[in-house]
Amino acid sequence: MVRMSIEDVWAYPAPPERKYRKAADSKAQLIAAGRELLAERGLAPGLSRVTLNDAIERSGIPRSSAYRLYSGGPGPLESFRVALLESLSADHLARDNTWGSVNGVVDTHTEDLDSDDPARMARALREVIRIGVASNIQDWIESIGFYVVASTMVAASSPGTDSRADLELLQDGEGHLLKTIIPVYKSVADMVGLRLRSGLDWEGFARVVTSAVDGVALRHVIDPGLMAIERPTGPDGATQTWTSAAVIFESMVFAFTEPDPKRTTSADLSVWY
Repeated sequence: MVRMSIEDVWAYPAPPERKYRKAADSKAQLIAAGRELLAERGLAPGLSRVTLNDAIERSGIPRSSAYRLYSGGPGPLESFRVALLESLSADHLARDNTWGSVNGVVDTHTEDLDSDDPARMARALREVIRIGVASNIQDWIESIGFYVVASTMVAASSPGTDSRADLELLQDGEGHLLKTIIPVYKSVADMVGLRLRSGLDWEGFARVVTSAVDGVALRHVIDPGLMAIERPTGPDGATQTWTSAAVIFESMVFAFTEPDPKRTTSADLSVWY
């Protein structure tokens, strides 16, 4: 069986045509300026701390060019903030650390994954979850993106505020995140011969998982123990360290997936419990 790596699924889109590169470079400079300003000014109440005009002044991009770049959609300011939120959300997916760790686990357990032994495949998947989620949540906690999203969410949900614009912004960012991460989940499930149970969908799965990760990330400051849960999940019952987000992810995989009848062999998740 030919198995795609996470990096194959995560490959960046093809480079834009030459005529679009100048616009892409200008957008990148504006987004970089926005991120710098957020870091300097403090985060609460989120994205409202930075305007497109602020980014124009910091980046040196001509005002006419910047407004032309973000002229579509709801308006220049809103379009810029959507792009800025998408950039920050990408921190959630910390490509090099998170998926590099996952690929390392896959490489280590290649024989298990290709063994046609349902129990060995399930144990290898468990390691992918334990290590991959731990890397992802640590990267997310350490990023400015997490705190901007969290503070924007709090501001948008505060009583007595007109939060429609911020809520729409957060929803756009969530949609971007889901579209990006769902193919990765599908790839991992296919790797071990699993599919979603009848009536369930990958978007629902991804929404629950990202909510759990965000919740743990927000709580870890006051309860560091959430990042270090000891479980007897190693070889011969050896103790391993899990994050609570990884435990939730493991439970969701068990609840949402089942063996794919089109595959000759699938991971037997009953060996987890």
